[in-house]
Amino acid sequence: MRKASNVVSIALFMILFGAYPGALVAAAMDRGSAPAVAEVTCPSDPLTANSGILGAVQGGIATASVTIAAGCSVEVSLVSYKAPAASYTFESAGQQVLFRSQTVSGAGLHTLSVAVPNCFFQVDLVFGQPIAQLGPADSNNFYSRQGRLISGSSVTGGTTACAPPTTDTSPPVGDTTVAPVTVVTQPVVVTPPTIITPPTIIRPPTIIRPPSIGAVTTPSLTTPITPTVDATGVTPSALTVPGVQGLPSSSTAGGGSSPLTAVGILFLVLGAFLVLGAFPLRLAVRPAR
Repeated sequence: MRKASNVVSIALFMILFGAYPGALVAAAMDRGSAPAVAEVTCPSDPLTANSGILGAVQGGIATASVTIAAGCSVEVSLVSYKAPAASYTFESAGQQVLFRSQTVSGAGLHTLSVAVPNCFFQVDLVFGQPIAQLGPADSNNFYSRQGRLISGSSVTGGTTACAPPTTDTSPPVGDTTVAPVTVVTQPVVVTPPTIITPPTIIRPPTIIRPPSIGAVTTPSLTTPITPTVDATGVTPSALTVPGVQGLPSSSTAGGGSSPLTAVGILFLVLGAFLVLGAFPLRLAVRPAR
């Protein structure tokens, strides 16, 4: 029993001895650490300094310098508009056109600048982002009604009416806002190709000519044909044919023989020879009875 009591005492002693150095080290660390920094809260008015709007004249450059308090992450914007008149009304505010703007944020000193239109204008210094289109008059779409207009920071003026909206791509010095660009798309007119029709060539028909036929010479039937018989050396005695001596002579007494007489005699001689020659041939071919 005594032995067990000794063991418990030793254990308690060891626990107390080990905890004491730890407590000493923790106390030393607490004494050497830096004091805690109190959290900074943004005040109700985040601007500790405000120069207001300076240089806001027609066609000029408006500027403003503001100091945002520490612990504040608010945005501040300087905005210029083209206005329908030199004075402001809620009814005409909807006709204003956003011209230029610049926005800053974070604690510290900031300087803002924007171009002022070369006509009727309005310049506002506000909290937050710009309103692209103000109004209508019975709406809450105004800086003042939203509680964002910085007190005393709105300037209107100008002496010339503004022209219709045009494209302006040259930002002024210190202006980081790019003006909107209006893109007008022209319709593309496609012209159909011109079709050139070749002329129709009409060829004349081919004329086939018949072959040339030589002139046919028709013998003239009116030209008499006179047979010529050469009776040179023929005597009347030589032309004596048996059985025809008794024919009267066509010649005249004491005159010469005419050509016609000679032709007649020749034909008689030839006829006699043909008769005499054909008779024996006929006897020869007659069949025997």
